[in-house]
Amino acid sequence: MAGLCGNGAHESPEACDDNNTAAGDGCGATCEVECGYTCTQPLLDGPSVCEPSCGNGVVKDSNPDRNPYPNPSPKPEP
Repeated sequence: MAGLCGNGAHESPEACDDNNTAAGDGCGATCEVECGYTCTQPLLDGPSVCEPSCGNGVVKDSNPDRNPYPNPSPKPEP
C-alpha cells in the first residue's frame, strides 16, 4: 500500500514527507526531495525535516583527502 503524501509519516515510496504538500520547502508536492535540499527524519514516526544543502554557509567536501587550499600564495622573500 502506497503512502499518503503530506500526512507527516514517511511511508514507501515517499522520499520525504514534511506534513504538507507545498512545493519549495525541500519536500515537494509529491513527496520527493527537491533539488538543493537534504531531508532527514529525526523522529521514527515523525515528519521529514528538510534544509538547504547549498547556500547554507557550510562547505562540505565529499573527498576528505583533498586540500581545501590547494595553491597557497608563496611567501615573499625578505
